[in-house]
Amino acid sequence: MIGLAFAVAAVAGGCGSPRRGEQRAAESVVQGSPEPAPPFSFTTFDGQRISLDQLKGRPVVLNFWSTTCPHCADLMPRLEQVYERHRAQGLEVLGIATPDSLEAAKKKSESLGVTYPSGMDAAAVQAYGIRAVPATFFISKEGNLISARLGAMSVDELEEYVQKIL
Repeated sequence: MIGLAFAVAAVAGGCGSPRRGEQRAAESVVQGSPEPAPPFSFTTFDGQRISLDQLKGRPVVLNFWSTTCPHCADLMPRLEQVYERHRAQGLEVLGIATPDSLEAAKKKSESLGVTYPSGMDAAAVQAYGIRAVPATFFISKEGNLISARLGAMSVDELEEYVQKIL
């Protein structure tokens, strides 16, 4: 793995935004030279099976979140905005809830107006070394991990990252 666990471990301890130095460390681990994103597959809340392999040729924003994280709840509608804005360009936004109650996660996603595919998968959480949320990964059309961001973001910040993968 590309040092991803190290980057995410920098903010171990749960929901929250990393300190400035931790965020820079996380981004620098990923931005050196692109490497393949760890493979994952998960089942969405509506029963659809999605894998990274089937999304080759499309840019992907992968967001890990939790029902108990206020920063996640702030970020998800912003992700929805970016998804709606760039969907026609092939952008995929995916949400994976960290281990939680399936019903609570589904309810939270619906209450926030999320229409992008979301679900739960412990194997994906483990593959990406998630120890704190929100954690967002930006994957190129070729399946390479381009950037990672820990913590909440504004729509403008999301747009900056998305432009790197479109």
